[in-house]
Amino acid sequence: MDRETRMTARLTWAGLGAAVCLALLLGGCQHKAPSLRAASDCATLDQRMNPSRQVDMLNLLAEAFARQCYDVVIRHGARAQTDYRHKTYSVTRETAGIFLPDGLLTDYILESYERGYLTVLLAAS
Repeated sequence: MDRETRMTARLTWAGLGAAVCLALLLGGCQHKAPSLRAASDCATLDQRMNPSRQVDMLNLLAEAFARQCYDVVIRHGARAQTDYRHKTYSVTRETAGIFLPDGLLTDYILESYERGYLTVLLAAS
């Protein structure tokens, strides 16, 4: 093959590669309506939310966001932000905490990175 033929072949393959990449990108941007299964998944996640199990609730909020159950994230995420924000002190609890394992009588509060992640989930929802 001469040089001009090789150059034409390279341009052809480059154009074909660009067309395939463009088709894949546009194929990934398709929008479809939520299915009935997704709605039932959201209802199941909503029922599984339990404010007394803080870490599980945060994991379920992340799962609800991943499944695009934004109403569940907003409802329970806002509640988690207010419920797990402030620590309440009790003289009896603090004194008993000296003799008991660490964290047994302490109320759960969100760490700074958890508050930030929860804020991002709520803002994106």
